[in-house]
Amino acid sequence: MGCLAHAGRKLFDLHATNQSRIAQSALEQLACIYEIESEVKELSAEQRLAVRRERTKPLLDDLHEWMTLQWRKAP
Repeated sequence: MGCLAHAGRKLFDLHATNQSRIAQSALEQLACIYEIESEVKELSAEQRLAVRRERTKPLLDDLHEWMTLQWRKAP
């Protein structure tokens, strides 16, 4: 989650500085991921891994695809 936290801080700064809609959307997507992490924090490592594979990975895949699309649109 370290990389996500770092990316989240950069997106937060971008949104705070420029009111970026792209950054806001990414932050909303990251919030969903962090919500899942909050839900699973008391589970065993094996259970957390299962939830991450089932619920978090699809969200991360979607976020990656969306961010790649946004990057391609950028001048």
